[in-house]
Amino acid sequence: NMTLPTKVLNDRFSEVRFIRLPTIG
Repeated sequence: NMTLPTKVLNDRFSEVRFIRLPTIG
C-alpha cells in the first residue's frame, strides 16, 4: 500500500515548499 507514504511525502513536500516560498519570492 503506497497511498499512505505518498500522502506523507506530499504533506512534507508541500510543507517545505510553503516554508521556502517566501524566501524564493
